[in-house]
Amino acid sequence: MKLQPLRALCALADADMNMSKAADILCTTQPAISKQIRQLEDHLGVQLLTRSKNRVEGLTAIGEQVLESARVIWGATRDIDRMAGDHRALVAGRLTIATTHTHARYALQEIVQLFTRAQPHVSLHFVIALPSDIPDLVIAGKADLGISTASLELPSGIVAMPCYPLPMVLIGQPDHPVFGVSELRMEDIAPYSLITYGDHHVVVQDLRKRFVQAGLRFQAVVCSADVEVMKHYAAAGVGIAFIPAVSYEASHNPNLAARSIDHLFPPHLVYAIARRGAYWPRHIFEFVEHINPALTRQVVQTALGGSTGRDETRSQPHYSDLE
Repeated sequence: MKLQPLRALCALADADMNMSKAADILCTTQPAISKQIRQLEDHLGVQLLTRSKNRVEGLTAIGEQVLESARVIWGATRDIDRMAGDHRALVAGRLTIATTHTHARYALQEIVQLFTRAQPHVSLHFVIALPSDIPDLVIAGKADLGISTASLELPSGIVAMPCYPLPMVLIGQPDHPVFGVSELRMEDIAPYSLITYGDHHVVVQDLRKRFVQAGLRFQAVVCSADVEVMKHYAAAGVGIAFIPAVSYEASHNPNLAARSIDHLFPPHLVYAIARRGAYWPRHIFEFVEHINPALTRQVVQTALGGSTGRDETRSQPHYSDLE
């Protein structure tokens, strides 16, 4: 089996089944893409695409399974190139990280400074994405590493290794009533308009669940993936906002007050998300160890090659190791 038809299938899926866009991705022609996928179907003896006349409508059930394996195979070819490059001890490299704005702007700032000083020849690229999209970017080979909170359900080809806790704070105008309460309860928060991440974020899913379980209303009036947007509307008096503590500094936000809510909502863990079985050049191991020293090369290699998901990787570096 040739690799190029598998690449064509991946490109077509990435282009939302648009042959013209897939051809642009691969710098080829639309007939060439169509021919390669027909060849793949003939080789496998199954139909991978659903078609209506000359239009591709989507993937068949077996097509979905083949696509998943094709992405793994294509990712492995990139690993082979990296192995050769690492073996030649190239002085230059590239690290692509899929993460959210909050982690890129705040949580990883000191890590990036340390890493770029230690590896000045490595080009660091951030892909800003929603937490729900990060595992797919990693498994498709569009990012080497994901940094994000993680849902309980992750693709089977993904490993998630705990990095650091993400405590939240409640912010708003300094004269807001919640800042005058001595012992803050969920009942003190529920009557007010809330500003949060969207429901795609596992932190908000947990917040909403806790309010519902307590029989309280969870009223989000503004939802944004950008913490700066949330801070702006909180300062404008639109509502009170749940934001990561790392993104709030009193000296930089003089028009806002903040208070801890750890006693109400225990911090979630942030994970390093990687493709199972991936080959890592030395600089990726170094970056991850900067984030959490418990994630040594040996621990990471065991996780990439031997574990079966988030629950098992959790048993390697424990939460207490992050403190």
